[in-house]
Amino acid sequence: MKPFQMPTLIECNIETLTDRYGEFVAQPLERGWGITLGNALRRILLSSIEGAAISAVKIEGVLHEFTSVPGVLEDVTDVVLNLKAIQFIQHSDEPKTLRLSVQGPAEVKARDIQHDGTIRILNPDAPIATLNEEGSLDMEIILTKGRGYVPAEANKVEDPQYIAIDSIHSPVRKVNYEVTETRVGEATDYEKLKLEIWTNGAVTPQQALASAASLLTSHLELFRALTGPDAAVIPQGTQPVLTGGLEHLLGQALDETELNQRIVKMLQTNDVETVRDLVRMTEKDLQGIKNFGQKALKEVNDFLEKLDLTLGMNV
Repeated sequence: MKPFQMPTLIECNIETLTDRYGEFVAQPLERGWGITLGNALRRILLSSIEGAAISAVKIEGVLHEFTSVPGVLEDVTDVVLNLKAIQFIQHSDEPKTLRLSVQGPAEVKARDIQHDGTIRILNPDAPIATLNEEGSLDMEIILTKGRGYVPAEANKVEDPQYIAIDSIHSPVRKVNYEVTETRVGEATDYEKLKLEIWTNGAVTPQQALASAASLLTSHLELFRALTGPDAAVIPQGTQPVLTGGLEHLLGQALDETELNQRIVKMLQTNDVETVRDLVRMTEKDLQGIKNFGQKALKEVNDFLEKLDLTLGMNV
């Protein structure tokens, strides 16, 4: 049986490469692997690369977006749409509050947003609003890092004066892939994969592709671990759920396991969030939790026994 052909070359078209566009070709691939890799990488590139976006805005004198601001040509809905079009690079992981204060007459642009050195605006000439002589615009903007699309409902904050915005965090704007035939020696039944990637400039196409590949391989490591000495099979009803590796098992959130959710909530109120947190506890620790009785203790022990784990572990 001939050995499996692995790709040995990835080329980048230097002539067309910019910080917002890149063309990459990987070859040779076994038949069928072009579409397998191309589709997987395309989906990851469009959905899972981290980026910054405005998630909420507070405009002085405005309680909701279906209104207008005196002296401002655009209504609040249009202002919000303009804010969504601004592209950022954010070097900190925590949400940032940015401010904007402009007195008319003025063409308010993205460059008027006040920010610190951890933020960079990629399109500073992007319009926000138009003010007449009597107009003024004062707002606070929340900038957050995230992945993919986040609906406005998920971006709500405690302050009711903030208008939550549905945010698109992905710095990747478009991805195309094409699979064609290629030759290896005399054999012509191999493939090459061409990927075209467009970004907003927050990441380069090379960075985006490398991040997507890293995410894909990280997820596949879970399945590779099934052949290792620590491989575990966790029963969940009649459907087996496989997780590879003790480390992965210990890191699982309790609310994602089959443990009784009433017990999970009691544990979470005492900062016990993962399987690791649970096995580090003793029976005495659990009995010290309010309303945690013998029945709950038995359920916990039965649950851990299925996982080949016990209370009081030093992990």
